[in-house]
Amino acid sequence: MKTQITVAQVIQSVGRSSAATLERGSGHVKS
Repeated sequence: MKTQITVAQVIQSVGRSSAATLERGSGHVKS
């Protein structure tokens, strides 16, 4: 149960950083 929370938080944190990078290169990911 604790792992899911951590994974979700990491995805949100990394997702925000990755989204900016992916948007610049791909411009397809819009979360």
